[in-house]
Amino acid sequence: MKRWMAMAACIGICLFLALPAWAAWSEPVNWSQNNRLEDRMPWVSGNTLYFVGPKYDIYQSTWDGEAWSAPVPVPGKINGPTNEIQPCVVQNGKVMYFARMTTNGRDYDFFRSEWDEVKQEWGEPVVVLELSTPVQEWDIWVSEDETLAYVTSRGTYGNGKALGLRDIWRSERINGVWQTPVNLGAPVNSPVDEWDISVDSQGRLYISSNREGTVGDFDIFMAFTDKGPVANVTEVNTAVTEKAPFVSDRWLIFEAINRPGNVGGYDLWISTWE
Repeated sequence: MKRWMAMAACIGICLFLALPAWAAWSEPVNWSQNNRLEDRMPWVSGNTLYFVGPKYDIYQSTWDGEAWSAPVPVPGKINGPTNEIQPCVVQNGKVMYFARMTTNGRDYDFFRSEWDEVKQEWGEPVVVLELSTPVQEWDIWVSEDETLAYVTSRGTYGNGKALGLRDIWRSERINGVWQTPVNLGAPVNSPVDEWDISVDSQGRLYISSNREGTVGDFDIFMAFTDKGPVANVTEVNTAVTEKAPFVSDRWLIFEAINRPGNVGGYDLWISTWE
């Protein structure tokens, strides 16, 4: 079994490295609307980019085909007196998941909000207890139909055990209820930190980690499935920190700190599939 798994990992990585030159992520460019504070944790729904901006509120900017609009805070009840991070917008822009710093000693928990079509704003968020633990949650990726979620957390769920400091867990939603998340284990998780996750249309997982094999402090890696194998996305990584990837068939958007060309502390960078 171990020999078969090793062979499978080798084949997967070899296929990744053997992709033709035209099938790769382009040289990332600094997002045109970055500010001098922080721009972090991107998510795109339709033509709208959601991200974490100044004071750790969630903002949005719209792509008109030529340029991104000036960012504005998302309307409604999402932003509050504490930090809101990691927006995840699904159901054709009608549902937002995100993490919020709570005041009950639990650190960050995951919340869900629905778009109010009449008021044209986000409704009162509700904590998603099935996906939250007494310690720190961080990132959440939810499928467009809300039947599958991957989360990163310092905590554990059910009888599961953590492999590293912050792991990726998987949950399915059945009859409207999120099931107890299951740890993905190795090789997707590692003995250190898996901070963020995004999933493309082929089911490949883009994660940020400081595992063995990084070019910088944190790098973006790609897992071919949620069972691996895992390869470094070398086209976008540098000797600094690249984290919080969002991936679609068109874009790979991520945050970086101290990357040459940065405007502020954390900036967003955009790469296109070519």
